[in-house]
Amino acid sequence: KRSRIVDLSKPLAAEHGLKEAIESLSEGGHKTVLQLLESASCEIDQRLTKAETSRETSIRFTTPEQEGAESGNGPPKSTIGILLGEGEGVCFVQECVPGSPAFLSDKIKRGDRIVRVDNEEVHGGNIVELIRGSDEPDTKVTLHIEREGKRRPIQVRLMRSDWASVQAKRNLFDAVVEA
Repeated sequence: KRSRIVDLSKPLAAEHGLKEAIESLSEGGHKTVLQLLESASCEIDQRLTKAETSRETSIRFTTPEQEGAESGNGPPKSTIGILLGEGEGVCFVQECVPGSPAFLSDKIKRGDRIVRVDNEEVHGGNIVELIRGSDEPDTKVTLHIEREGKRRPIQVRLMRSDWASVQAKRNLFDAVVEA
């Protein structure tokens, strides 16, 4: 049984677009589909850590195990599927994970600044805790975001999803893009 290793330390290649990913999948035939599904299921538990520094902006991606170890609360059960960046005192959306509630809403864009979660003001240290909330899948969260070119904050209401299913979709997307 051959398993392909997917490098989860690379950022999502969203610039290639979902269309190209689907085309590359269909060109490979059914064996490629099976390999990608097998690879994604094998990689769900793989740890993901990445730090990038560009100007005064840092981005950190962590697995639920790492987040749980840092917070002392155990791994998260839910997510809305956004990768966060922090810089110059603001929290912003770096990326929406394909297939996640944030991605599927089509209302959150890269670079959006998150200023409030539900009715709580965001400070760099509390963003993950606020977004996670009760950490139960199928619960709602409202993000108040500022977008360049818009005068007023935009409210986006999302349903938290099961973390493992969002991670599986991300892994599959990464595998398809790499294929």
